Order: sequence, then C-alpha cells, then structure tokens
Amino acid sequence: MSTKTTKDNEVLRPGYVPSFRKRVTFADALVLFKKHPELCESSFGRLERLVMREGLDELRQARLQRLGYQKNIKAYNAFSKRFKGIDAPLHRFVNDFVIAGASNAEAAKQIFVAIGGKGSGKSQFFNRLKRLVRQAEPVPYNGGCPVHDNPLSLLYMIPTLAERRIDGGNDDFSDYLSHVAGIKLEILQSLGLETLIDFSNNKVASILKANDASCDLAGIATLEVEDLVSAVLFGIGMNEGTRGAVGHPCPFCQAKLLGLYEYEGKAVPLAQFPIGWFRFTADFEGSIGLVDVSEVEPNNFEIGTWIGWEDLSQAGRYQPGDPRNVVLNGALPMGNRGIVMFTEGFKNPKEARRVELEATQGKRVPLPAPMVGSLFIDTVLMINSNEAEYNTWIADPANEPYMDRYLLTWFKYPLEMDATRDIFMAIWGETEFANTASKKHTHLDPMVPELAARLEILTRIEPSEGLDPNAKVDAYNGVAIRQKGLTKLSLEALRAKASAREGLSGNSPREVAKQVGALAAEALSEGHCVTSRAFMQRLVVQARESIADEEQLKTFNRLVNTYLDEAYRREASRMWLAACIEGFTGKCQEVFDKYLDNIQAFATHSPVGSTGGYTRVAAGGDVKFMREIESDPNWGVTDSEAPKFRAEIMISVNQWMREHKGKASVPYNCHEPVRRCIERYVVNQLRSTARKLSLRSVRSDEDKRHLAEVVRRLVTDYKYCEHCANELLKEVEEKESFLIES
Repeated sequence: MSTKTTKDNEVLRPGYVPSFRKRVTFADALVLFKKHPELCESSFGRLERLVMREGLDELRQARLQRLGYQKNIKAYNAFSKRFKGIDAPLHRFVNDFVIAGASNAEAAKQIFVAIGGKGSGKSQFFNRLKRLVRQAEPVPYNGGCPVHDNPLSLLYMIPTLAERRIDGGNDDFSDYLSHVAGIKLEILQSLGLETLIDFSNNKVASILKANDASCDLAGIATLEVEDLVSAVLFGIGMNEGTRGAVGHPCPFCQAKLLGLYEYEGKAVPLAQFPIGWFRFTADFEGSIGLVDVSEVEPNNFEIGTWIGWEDLSQAGRYQPGDPRNVVLNGALPMGNRGIVMFTEGFKNPKEARRVELEATQGKRVPLPAPMVGSLFIDTVLMINSNEAEYNTWIADPANEPYMDRYLLTWFKYPLEMDATRDIFMAIWGETEFANTASKKHTHLDPMVPELAARLEILTRIEPSEGLDPNAKVDAYNGVAIRQKGLTKLSLEALRAKASAREGLSGNSPREVAKQVGALAAEALSEGHCVTSRAFMQRLVVQARESIADEEQLKTFNRLVNTYLDEAYRREASRMWLAACIEGFTGKCQEVFDKYLDNIQAFATHSPVGSTGGYTRVAAGGDVKFMREIESDPNWGVTDSEAPKFRAEIMISVNQWMREHKGKASVPYNCHEPVRRCIERYVVNQLRSTARKLSLRSVRSDEDKRHLAEVVRRLVTDYKYCEHCANELLKEVEEKESFLIES
C-alpha cells in the first residue's frame, strides 16, 4: 500500500487516536478526514492497511523461493509467524481478495471461501483476522447510528435536503433545478468544502467536464447525487476503494437529518451532524464490526438472523416507515464496516445465499419488515467450509450461477517439515505438559516433534514413481534429491506432477498431538518423558484399534515401521555420533564462522580476511570450501541453488543480529538447513572417532566414562533429558544395526 503523503494528506500512524474521541460536527470531521483519509477507508482498505503495515517476512520469502514456489508469492508478517506452510492460500487471500477489493476491483463484490480439512488452519486464520482488525485505530461513524455508518455517507443526503427545503416552502419556483443547485451549494459551503476540495484532481475535473459543469463548488452543486458524492470524495483525497464503500445512510440517520418521526421539528443540520467513534469488538464483547455466524439448518432458518428484526415491543406505537419499528441487530448490519464470517456457510439455505449475494453485489441488505427498502453496508464477507460441504453444495445444479460470486481458496495441510514441526510444537506449547514450572511437565525426546511432523506429511503426500516417500518429504522441505541414475529432481517439477488434491487429506495436526498427549499423561508415572520409540509403538497400537480397512492399516504400518523408523535412526545416529565427538559444538561454530565469512565475501565479491584463523582467499570467497558444506548428499544444494541458499542464510543472520543486539557471535544453529550441513560436515570429518566410541560391544571403565560424557552432551547440546538419552543409549547397545550413515 502506498505511503505517499502531501501536506494535507498524512499517513495514519499505528495507535492513532482521533481528536474527536468526544463527538464533533460533520464539518469539523471533514477537515480531519482530508488529513487522514484512512479514517474513512473501506472495510477492505482497512484490512489491507493493517496487513501491509506489518511488512513482509523477508526470511520466509527467501525460503519460499528455495522451496520452488512461484516468485510472486509473498509472506506477510501479519500471518507468517503464526501460520506455517500455508503461504499460498494466505497470499491469495491478501493479493487476490484484500488488495484487489481495497482497489474497488471485482473482488470487492466477492465472498472469500476457505475450504480445507479439519485442522488445516481455517478457523485459526479467521480468528487471527479478528485480532488484526481489533488493532485498528478508532473508526469514525455517524453519531447514534445503530450500524455505525461511514460519516461520508451523509453526503448522499445533500440533494434530498435541498429538495425538501424547496418543497416545504410557499414560493412557486419556475427554475426548480437551479434553485435546488443553489441550496446544494449553500450546504456544500456550510461544510467548508470550498477550501477542502482539490479542484485540480484529475477525477474531479473529469466528472465536472463530463457534466459540462464549472470546475468549482458551484459546478459540483449542479451534479446528480452519485457524481456529486464522487467529486467531493475524490476532491478531499479519498480513493476508489473508499468511494465504492460509501452509500446512503441508514434510516435512523436520514430521519435525524430530515426531521422525521422522533426528530419532527428538530432536524439536525448536515454541518452540525454529530460524529462519534467506535472500536471493533468480537462476539463475546457485543459484535461491533466483527460477526461470526454459525450455520443454520433450512428448517430453522430465520432471515432476521441476517438482517435484523421487527421490534415487537413497539408494535402499534409508531407509524409505518418509522425506523424505531425495527432492530438492526442482524449479522450483516452489525458487521458493517468490518468482517462477517459464515462458519460452515454452505449448509445455509438458498434464502440466506440470496442475502449474502445482495450484500456483495449491491452492497445492500433488505430492511426488516414492516419497513421497506434496503440498507447500504460495507463489509468483508467470508465463508469457512470443508470439502464435503462444498461438494454437496456444488453438486446441486441450482447453485451453479453463484459460482462466480465466490473466491474459492483451498487451505491444504502443510507439506513442509519445518512448518509442520512448528505447528506441532505450537499445539504442544498450549498444554500443561509443556509448562516447565508445572508438576505435570513432561519432556519430549527431541526427535518426537520431527517424527510427528514427518508422519503427518507421509500421510498427506501422493506416491511418486521411483521416489522414496522420505525423499519426497525431504524435497518438500528444501532438501535436494535425486532418483537413482538420474540428475537432481526439480522441486518445481515435483510439485507440478502432484495432483491438485495433494495435501487435502491425511492426518491433521490434532491426531498426532492427541497421541503425544496421551503418552505424556502415561509418562507422569514414569520418567516424565515421551520417547521416540514409545511414540512410534503407540502409533502402531492405536492404528490397529482405529483403522478398520485392512489395506489402509497395512499402508499406515508401513509408513511407521519402515519410513518413520528409517528417518528416526538416521537423525538419532547423527546426534549420537556428534555427541561422541568431544568439543563438537565448538568445532561446528568454527566451521560456521569460516563459512559465514566466505558467504559474506561471496555476496560482496570481496576477499576473505584472516579473522577466522585461515589464509586469505581471492575475492568472492573459497568456493570449494562452501560447496563441500552445501553439497552434502543429505542436503544437496546444487551450484545453481547456492546463491539463493547463501542469500537465505545472510537474511537469517541479519535477522538474528537485529533480534540479539549486542551479541557479537552468531550461533551456527541460527539457520536450520545450514546447521544440518555444518554438523554433517564436522561428523564426516571425525566419523572414525565417533564410531570407535559408539559401536563397541564390550566397554572398559574408560569407555564407560566416555559414554557418560556422550550422554551429558546429548542433554546439554541436543535437548535430551537423562531419561530419553539413556533410552537412546540402550538402543545403541542392544541393536548393533541401529546406527546408520546420516
């Protein structure tokens, strides 16, 4: 979003609190709106501003490029720290829906539909949007308006006010239109618009020229209502998005301006109309601008849930047309200026569907009986659904005409190991077991999150001919892979070969988290630790009890007993062998410092100094040394990928330095892929020493002392506890084939 400013038009800063926290007049508010147009922005415009002001996640974007995503996909800080591995649907929401809608494109008339499996992040995403909107600055509205109308909607009343003034007089005017224009000019002048409007604005000039009107306030006064409102709005600095979100005020505001019903004889002049402010509140706080609507079964559907109700307590007290006959507390009126979310929205009957579409296509909803007419609204409409509901809905031919009114977005399960592991840890972090100060605190073997994440992805990916499932999981996490006898597989090609359904089914994060939670409860009586082996054994037992289909059971058991076990032994072997090397972390840090000096030299095309304890090399760094680390067979960054990989590391290092000001040395584990490369490099350099310590079947006292030191390093360097470190030691002792090449 542009941050261009002028002297009279300033960017709204985060945390801004308006000077009209106590009500001011419409004329005074217009001065403030010219200075801060964002105060009156559309619901789409506000959402765009709140997302964009948090900026882009450069580190995540660099990783997305390495993971083979399209270059145009962006990662937004507003979401990237909270949602892992669903960057594509989030980008579609922001780019195709929010930004386009804020620009008054067709998306402003669409309903965003999020479709995905259980636990795919849809509900959490909608909740995040609520929290994001609640961070908005106070929003101005017409004082006393039950639907919190945009104050700029009052401009629509200028022609009506002028006509009423003439119609109420006794004079017989022969030139009706000129007299109406004269009164409209008086009203415009009373608002101070003569000095506020920029008549050199190209949109203003274009409107006036198209109507053969003079380029001044008198010319604007001759325009029909739509052009008049447009000329005023563009003239005071509003954009197309805001213009598209301004319409006729609600019946209560109209009655106040026209002196009708309860205001008979007490009409409020337009310039003096009171302007207040409100903050968005969610369901449990009264639902102002943020409304979540549950599905309604057809037999129980009430249109009032959407638009409001007749106030039966006032029946017979007021004349027809008096707005006091109704209560505008339906979901759409209450969601005006904000967001309305329909949970399981495709279950709603066709009567609800019609109201939804009127709210988007015409930005209006019908007024509750006994009133007639429509209520203008400006809101972002979204539906949270799942595939089964959507398929049932779309199978009905009667619903086909509605298809182009929805922006369908598939929220697939993440297929990226790092992201899936982060989701698992976030769920675990919400339990009492993760609370280190609690009596229920239970330690997780450091491999459990890795295995949980890998299992989830193994159940979600489709088979690829000639490709080991573990290799495909690693590929989707950015690890270079090769099929036997072939060159490196293109990650883009691998994604392209997958069907559109990959990631739509499989284990949800809740399924695996449920099993780990049960193990943690059992561990309270023994060890207070969930080990990897116990985790995999439980998976097999639970599958036997819960999967009825014999073939599905065989497939699941093969995933656990073959592929998950292989991944476990490979990673556990790496940590074990590393722990067997005395001073391993220090050696890794030395190699990393040297590597970092080289990639900095590569980025700046400058020579490497000797601060790392090695000989100066030519400009651009020691390419041979960098490639030894990067081309590790289990990570396999190719020559063509190396520049992107190094750029990603530099971004990560710079981010770490910003977050840890004053710290001199960047740790080698600040970036997960390079950590793995560095550790494998050091292990390979000293593998013979490690194997000598770890594979003896008979141990002397000296051997036992060494192994005790190994266990200590597992605890201090690799986040094992005494219990799971000794469990790993037992596996190494009992199974000579346990350790495999990492």
